Amino acid sequence: MAARIRSTVNGANPIDEQSRNDLNSGDSVVVTSIDAATTYNWQLSFVPEGSTAAFTGSTTAVSPGNFVVDLEGPYLVKLTVDSGLGSEDTQYVRLRALTTPLGLQLVSGGERR
Repeated sequence: MAARIRSTVNGANPIDEQSRNDLNSGDSVVVTSIDAATTYNWQLSFVPEGSTAAFTGSTTAVSPGNFVVDLEGPYLVKLTVDSGLGSEDTQYVRLRALTTPLGLQLVSGGERR
């Protein structure tokens, strides 16, 4: 099976297999696997420096629960399915909380590749 991630913010606006730039501090983000698989391994591979964001549920379930956006910047979510099998696959999605001074959406200071 393919690793395919759906992200939902505050219970609405689901987006499949794509990065998003519409997060704000305090948002609750739920990620879930679109396809069924034998195993799931979820990670927050990158969070802004100083962030304490973490999944609330099991990182080996179809959905690891939610995490709360606590700082501006990028959050990189990684899903690996069917670990160790011939069908193993990985997907990453970047979920960003952009800096919004003066109504402009800007990449946050200190954001790294």
